[in-house]
Amino acid sequence: MSTEVTTVRPPKGGGELNLLIAAPIFAYLEETYGRDSLRQLAAATGMDEQILLKPRGWVMHDELELVLAQAHAICGSDARFLEACSFKMVDSYGPLALVFRAGTVLISYRVLAATLQFVSRVSTYTLTDSRRGAVTLRYVSEKHE
Repeated sequence: MSTEVTTVRPPKGGGELNLLIAAPIFAYLEETYGRDSLRQLAAATGMDEQILLKPRGWVMHDELELVLAQAHAICGSDARFLEACSFKMVDSYGPLALVFRAGTVLISYRVLAATLQFVSRVSTYTLTDSRRGAVTLRYVSEKHE
């Protein structure tokens, strides 16, 4: 399986990161704190609440960082924010969950590294090492983080 990185043009209107990255967080906020938490997040970030309910658009890196910082503030602690980041994540995989279960950890990480362009136009993962019980990915971003 090739993990070669390919460049994909951003959609019209630009954008560097897909809001789908934050979908688990938005779902967690709504289920845990209610719809008002999404209204609060929308107001604090200048984003439309409807976009947070069905995150499909592309945003700039600094916009996503603001969304994540505000969501962290609403969660109130690192532990709750980490819980939000992985909220119902397996449910969102759909049929891909079967692929991940049927394959090895190495294959799963190779798929992750090879498909990052679906959610990021400014970062890459490269598989740098794999051995029994361990996989190492190198994350590189064009943006200062």
